[in-house]
Amino acid sequence: MRNVRVVVAVLVALIALACVAPGRDAVAQPLVEQDFVAQLWDAQPDKPVDVAFGRHAAIYQLDRNDPNFAAWLAILQRSLRDGTQVRFAYDVVGPRLTLVEPTQ
Repeated sequence: MRNVRVVVAVLVALIALACVAPGRDAVAQPLVEQDFVAQLWDAQPDKPVDVAFGRHAAIYQLDRNDPNFAAWLAILQRSLRDGTQVRFAYDVVGPRLTLVEPTQ
């Protein structure tokens, strides 16, 4: 009788996990933030560019090897200079910038 209870408990737990866990095809969409650039640290050419936004506490990194590096850096520098808003997304590891674009 005890073995039956253990088996039932395990089956209930597995069913609960299957119902709660997202499907394999589910892909989390990145959250796009909007803010102005408060500070850029780009003096060290062997390191990523560090970016601080006005209302966000983290320091974000722009990878120099990113194919969009030059365009994104220009957008970030314009935001720093003019105080304009930019839209950005990031990978939480790093946190590395994965999107930078001017706001419309």
